Amino acid sequence: MTTLPINTPPDAPPDAQTLGLDIAALLTFGLIAALYQVLALDLRNSSPTGLAFKADSLRVVITLIFGFLGVSLFIGEGDPRGNRSPLRIVAGIGLALYTAYVASFVFLKIELATDTALPAIMAIVAAISVLMLWQPWARVRLYARQRARLLPPLLVAVVVLIAWEALVRTLNIQQFLLPAPTAIAGIFATNYPRLVNQGWLTFQNALWGFVIGCGLGIAFGLLSARFSGFSRALLPYAIAVNAIPIIAFAPITNAWFGVVNPTSKIIIVAILTFFPTMINTVRGLTAAEPAALELMHALAATQFDTFRKVRLPAALPYIFNGLKISTSLSMIGAIVAEYFGGPTTGLGVQISSNAMLIRFPLVWSQIIIASLLGIIFYFVVSLAERLIMPWHLSFRPTTT
Repeated sequence: MTTLPINTPPDAPPDAQTLGLDIAALLTFGLIAALYQVLALDLRNSSPTGLAFKADSLRVVITLIFGFLGVSLFIGEGDPRGNRSPLRIVAGIGLALYTAYVASFVFLKIELATDTALPAIMAIVAAISVLMLWQPWARVRLYARQRARLLPPLLVAVVVLIAWEALVRTLNIQQFLLPAPTAIAGIFATNYPRLVNQGWLTFQNALWGFVIGCGLGIAFGLLSARFSGFSRALLPYAIAVNAIPIIAFAPITNAWFGVVNPTSKIIIVAILTFFPTMINTVRGLTAAEPAALELMHALAATQFDTFRKVRLPAALPYIFNGLKISTSLSMIGAIVAEYFGGPTTGLGVQISSNAMLIRFPLVWSQIIIASLLGIIFYFVVSLAERLIMPWHLSFRPTTT
């Protein structure tokens, strides 16, 4: 039993579309603007954005995310194997050329006319390519349909911010109790290069812990679904480890590996992300339809074929649910683990120390950076889910 991908044509009804493509396009525009200030020689070490993306490891990850978003935009919302119009092919080539230009600088340290107008020209070409792949003018029906769903939460956010500002000013609330949104925004705008570097240091621990914890969770989930005895032996210990509070385990890992050693934080994140990923993997592998399993058995299919064509497609939605849950847990684990010690430039250490020094506008700015990193992390995993399993029911057009 195979699962066939469903192709969404460019003129698909709004029911077949989501705002994922729009978010990817807007995020790509933002990365083009940031990467331009990284590439241009006169901006690299002088502009706030250039300084914010000064770390080589951060540039590598940004480039990889940019390439991933470019592939997502080129594929669009249809079948990855679908036919492409000449316009989309040309736009895809333009975006690929810009990605190669950025990669040559980030990975190979090649200064290809970065002191000329070439970075600006390439950025303009990339922006036009993104616009051609996005085609927002063809998605007006989608925006009209989503307006009723998005307008209420946006209005609530605006009202809350206005009421917050008015309350602080009217009652003369001191900043150490509750800073005004405008004060937070001012501190954020002034300090965002330093905040980005703090967030990146913590996010690296979250990312490595996510990779290790989720990777082990999927591996142990596969073994647990295949060997029931292994599952019965492992599950009690997995539950016991998951029940350990972070505030109790973090000092122990700091004593084992050192306070400033990132390994102690990575282990905390790996423990937090292991359990939900493993449980979702086991549930997904055992959620295959009995009729489909019986059909594969009747066709004398091997266990590997049954796993590849039935069990794995059934498990992928569950696995990605576990991965999306783990994106938030990884950021929480990395920040909380740093409360008990870590590099002085880490986000958790900075939040803790600034809170003790009553610098609450700066603390709120650091919270915003942590939230943005978590949101972007969640969106990238969600986008990967759509690209890997476009055939799933949640991504198919609905019929009316």
